[in-house]
Amino acid sequence: MRIVIVDDDANLRKKLIKQINSALKYKLDIFEAGNVKSGVEAITNNNPDIVFLDIEMPDGTGFNIMDRIENRNFKIVFISSYDFFTKKAYSFGADGYLVKPVKVKDVVRIISNAK
Repeated sequence: MRIVIVDDDANLRKKLIKQINSALKYKLDIFEAGNVKSGVEAITNNNPDIVFLDIEMPDGTGFNIMDRIENRNFKIVFISSYDFFTKKAYSFGADGYLVKPVKVKDVVRIISNAK
């Protein structure tokens, strides 16, 4: 299973990767990006099964990323510090929406359900 985490908070990405790897008993390929540009590249180059996508980043939004991805053959889970983006996230075809601080049990549940 291939996962891309796009979030401008490097500490959150590292913590999430560590928690996912310790919680799951099988190997995941996890790629990360810290902004819109690198997020588009990570998704395009790595053919993920699931993308965890922050909404607000310094150079744009997770919605900007989704506008640039032509073939959306992955599950998308938006991550935000706010719950007021929920409706817009689901209009972009979200498979989930997590509010920060992200709970590892929610991430593990999403990954396990996708597997």
